[in-house]
Amino acid sequence: DNENEFIQNWYNFLLNKTEKRAAELLIDACIYLKDEDYLLETAQKSKDLSGYLYQEYCNRKYSNKEYLQSIEAAKKAIKQIDKKEKIRSIICDTAYQAAAILHDDKDMKYFSLEAFISEPTGYRLMQLYQSSDTSILETALSEIKTNNNLSKDDQLLYMFMLKEIDPALEKCKEDHHYLGWRNNLKGIILPLLLLL
Repeated sequence: DNENEFIQNWYNFLLNKTEKRAAELLIDACIYLKDEDYLLETAQKSKDLSGYLYQEYCNRKYSNKEYLQSIEAAKKAIKQIDKKEKIRSIICDTAYQAAAILHDDKDMKYFSLEAFISEPTGYRLMQLYQSSDTSILETALSEIKTNNNLSKDDQLLYMFMLKEIDPALEKCKEDHHYLGWRNNLKGIILPLLLLL
């Protein structure tokens, strides 16, 4: 029928686009043509829109309380999406919540680490500490050291929080300004050092 043919052509056209709006339309086309599983299939073959498609699929499965499917799709997304992409961390957050509902500590650790790698935040760092797994903290530290998306001060702060204190202290020693409570590395590190 003409309508299905139009939607299929529309689907093929959108598959090669890169904008978020194209992803939203592609999601609708997938659901119209088949179902949520077709959304996952499309995410696996899409290059530029896969993050949005995986995110939608994981969210739908999570909302439908199909937690295992959400987790499995997130694992596929992590392998496919570049670790510097923020959407990867959003997908990990959904999968982490699903794993928490299922009381799956292994997956919770995995998704908290992957989320931190894609988008380091203080909240995600606290998730890593909750795992009490030193190997995860060591992996996070090695990733922070090679993360070029962070400012040098943020990189040093995360290294400090991951127990590699010396580089941050050396940087603070180089700063000859009064301490003050400005938003600089020295003003953050020294109070944290006092808490140790």
